[in-house]
Order: sequence, then C-alpha cells, then structure tokens
Amino acid sequence: MPSDIQIVYADVRGVAVSLRSVTTRTLPRLTTVQDTVNALLTDPEGLWLCRSSPALQDQYQAFHRSVARAIDEIPTWAAQFEGLTTQIEAMSPHVVPGSGPAGHPSER
Repeated sequence: MPSDIQIVYADVRGVAVSLRSVTTRTLPRLTTVQDTVNALLTDPEGLWLCRSSPALQDQYQAFHRSVARAIDEIPTWAAQFEGLTTQIEAMSPHVVPGSGPAGHPSER
C-alpha cells in the first residue's frame, strides 16, 4: 500500500540551506537599494520634489522595513521544514514497518 507521506530528506535540507542563503544574500542588497533611493530623494540633482520627496522617502522607509522583516523571517521557514522532517525521521521506524534511519528501508 502506498504511503500518504513521501519525504526526500536531502531535498528538504537543501531547501533549508537555500532559504537561509537567500536571507544572507538579500538583506545587504536591500540595504544598498535603500541607500540609493535615499540618495535619489535627497539629492537636488536626483529626484528632488520639495513637498513630495520627504513623503516618498518616508513611504519607502516603511516599505523597506516591511520587506526587511519579511526577509528576516525566511530562516524560520527553514527551521520549520527541518524540524518537521527531523520529527518524522525520528518516528518513521515506528510508523512505517521496515523503515530504517532517514526513512530508508532497513537492511535485512
């Protein structure tokens, strides 16, 4: 009888590594973009609009904080995936007869 659950543990671990990597690569780039936008909106030779630029800058700052918080949360998804697979991996020999460590059939 086919199982209702199929997990490729190496794939889950790979995705977790990728999620963490996205965070460490993206946050510095986001900060660089924020600096560029700030310079554009404060430089009279950039996009300086006497009344609009300060409002645009405030709105962009709020947007930046929101995106940064979302990116900061990405590793929690990695941890959730890893935690779930670790728990399933630990209980799989008890749930699936003949299943050994890491969900692989046991050697007989």
